[in-house]
This record gives sequence, C-alpha cells and structure tokens, in this order.
Amino acid sequence: DSLRAWFEQHLAMWGERHRGLNCPLCLIGGDARRLCVDVDPVPFAPAIVQHRGHWSNGIFDDSEQQDVTETIRVLLDSLNTVDMNAALATLGPGEVHMSEHTTPMWKALDFSFASRLFCKDCGCASVKLEHLSALPLDLPDEPCSVEVLLANQWGEQPLKAGDDPYRCPREPPCSAVAIVTRTVTPTSWPKTLILSLKRFR
Repeated sequence: DSLRAWFEQHLAMWGERHRGLNCPLCLIGGDARRLCVDVDPVPFAPAIVQHRGHWSNGIFDDSEQQDVTETIRVLLDSLNTVDMNAALATLGPGEVHMSEHTTPMWKALDFSFASRLFCKDCGCASVKLEHLSALPLDLPDEPCSVEVLLANQWGEQPLKAGDDPYRCPREPPCSAVAIVTRTVTPTSWPKTLILSLKRFR
C-alpha cells in the first residue's frame, strides 16, 4: 500500500507535467493503477517494462542480461532520482534541500543496519551505518523459510569461501593475519521490504 500511495502521489502531482516524457514514476504508477484499480481481465505488458531502455540508461542494450537484484536496484534508483528532481524543483530560494534518504521511496523502503568491525588483536572497533532499499538473501541448497534467511543476515558474519578477510579498522591497520570479526545488527525496518533471493555459487 505504501508503494502504491507513492506512485499515486506522483501521478496526482506530476502526471500532466510529465506527459510524453516517459517518466518512470508515471509509467509504473499507471501500471499499478491498471493492476489495482481498473477492472481489466485482459493481460497487458507493463509500460515500465516496455520502456526499460529509458529508465535503465541503456544497460539492457545489445541483449546484455541483468539479474533481478541489479534490475530492481537500477529501477529504484531511477524512480528515486525522479522524486529528488521533482522535490528540488518545488523548493524556494534559501529552503533546505532534501537528502536522498528523505524521498518517498526511502520513507517506504528504507531499512538500515549497523556493520561493526572488531579486531581481536588490537581491540579496535568501528561501526558503519548503512541504508538499503532491497535486501538480497542467499538461497541455500536445502529448503528453509524466509524467516530463517532473514535471521542469517544478522549477528556475526563468517567469511564465505573465497572472500577477502576483514580488515582491521585501526589506522594504520594491524597485519593481514589479524583476526577481525564483522557483526551486523538491524537498526530500522521499512514498511515495505523488497527481497531478492540469490543462489549460492
């Protein structure tokens, strides 16, 4: 509902002024309206898909393939850019410019987590707050619930095979053989969460 409200809000405010511009927010708003409001039993190709070459800045040219996670990220970035530009166009002289994480997209989708690096050799620790609008989940070979997949995202994060070791956060850092752990803790949760499942490789 929060995503649909975002699309409807944009259509109401900018639909006429963006007519004919292939605005991705207008396109996906029209698609959502057809799916959720209009009674039309005939299948249709969503306009946001038909115009993907426009909002994706050509990454689909020459039949280049993109996975679902990257496609969602590119689409959301494009929609958010439209919102940012629309909001900036309404600001008067001297008004405070909005930041990226205050747009309607981030209000609906934003979740944040704290990533803490801790070096057991020197005791130095650092915490970085990160924001995401879509959460990629590694899909294991054995069946399990989404709740289990989500739980695996938090807590201490052991290195997977082939990953580079975590680096000591101290400056200058300890040697490359220092034992460094990484712990991830969610700090805020969105109204709407887009999940993408990725098979282990």
